[in-house]
Amino acid sequence: MLDLIWWQFKYSWKKWLGTLFVFIIAGLFLGFTSIGSFSTIQAHLNYGNFNPVQLFMMPTIFGLITLILIINGMTRLLINSFQKEYSLWSILGANPNQLSKLISSQMAIISLVGGIIGYCLSYPLVNRLYAWVRTSPGMQQFPQVPFHFSWRSLLITLLSIGIISWVISFFDAHKIFISKASHFHHWYKLTKWGMTPLSWLGSLISIGGLVFIYNLFFMDTTQLRNLLGAYNQSLVSLYTPLFLGTIFIVIIAFSLAAPIILPLIVRLIGQIILPHRLKTFSTAYWNVFVRKDFLKSVVMPLFILATLCSFFAYLAIDLANIASKRSFAGLLGTLTMFLGTPFLIIFANAISITIISSPQRNYNVQQLQILGFSMKDLLTEKYWEALIYALVIFISGSMNNAFLFGAIIRAAHNTGVVVKDNWLSIFIFPIICGFLAFLFVIIIDTLHIYRTNRQKVSNTSIK
Repeated sequence: MLDLIWWQFKYSWKKWLGTLFVFIIAGLFLGFTSIGSFSTIQAHLNYGNFNPVQLFMMPTIFGLITLILIINGMTRLLINSFQKEYSLWSILGANPNQLSKLISSQMAIISLVGGIIGYCLSYPLVNRLYAWVRTSPGMQQFPQVPFHFSWRSLLITLLSIGIISWVISFFDAHKIFISKASHFHHWYKLTKWGMTPLSWLGSLISIGGLVFIYNLFFMDTTQLRNLLGAYNQSLVSLYTPLFLGTIFIVIIAFSLAAPIILPLIVRLIGQIILPHRLKTFSTAYWNVFVRKDFLKSVVMPLFILATLCSFFAYLAIDLANIASKRSFAGLLGTLTMFLGTPFLIIFANAISITIISSPQRNYNVQQLQILGFSMKDLLTEKYWEALIYALVIFISGSMNNAFLFGAIIRAAHNTGVVVKDNWLSIFIFPIICGFLAFLFVIIIDTLHIYRTNRQKVSNTSIK
């Protein structure tokens, strides 16, 4: 089995190279956390209200959630990319467990390579970033930490990234392969929506947890203190963890239910525009609707970014009023610690999607050319595709922000804080993230169209 894993990895290393950028960023933030934490503990500075370990853990908390969901999307794209090879292996007698081990072991190999590169980059980063954060007002009481390289921090980083990538990709791949097996037909009514029974169960549990936490915002503050045992905390400190828990559960629930939610939103967009009988839009609509794995890979990371940005904005401006207590430099430092890692992972994911999906995009353009699409038709069709992706992010992000802003208003009412935002604020970050998705899709597809058209003209001239 090990020989087969290694030989297939050597044969298809160019496709796996697309995932390397994500794992370099993962190694970067895990190395940042491990170097900073181990150095702090060895210097006996891990105590008090200004414990640097808590600061170093922030990138990992937000980064791991984003990384896990992105590995899920990459696994599906890679399985689609290797579809012919895995179909042949199935014919030769490979079962879902063996195929899952095959892809997860290769994912672990490339993750270790990226982890080593990221760790080497994290050592100079932790010195400069921590020194910069300590210059910000409100952060100057953090102690000076003598950072140093240690084999223990390197081992923790590599073990963490290797185990996470192997476990997540194995279970995602196993879920995909086993859903295609003949003995899975008795679950058809559940799996036809693109969700396994475990996904349904996880979604229901997440929704139940979300209803429970959301209900706490409407509870009397005295009862809430008694329930949580937080008698000495301020009201703002009481609601901030609840809001953070709401964010995490929303992201998990949306990820699990995405196979149902995203196609429904695409259908809604189609019902609004399709009656106008636009040929290019109709083709774009079906291209987006059929490629559900690619749809989730594009939408999910930007949905997370919009959610986290909205969380930080509502926390900084409304609930905790951090913005009025700290300078711009201090606010920027906090923002970097909170959102820097998810943003870098999402940026790396965009590069990975571009590389992994490149053959499929070229094939799609060639098929449209065979059907008689002109250059103008191709560009218009890809414009509509990009617009659909942007609208899906905008609609899902705005609906989620409306839910979050309702919690903020209730928490502000209970704490006596004046909310500075209004309901229009729920559209700000979904618009920004939707625009980023539009630019990403339109730029990549335009480059593919021009490259494919140039190859076609070159082949015609040779003949």
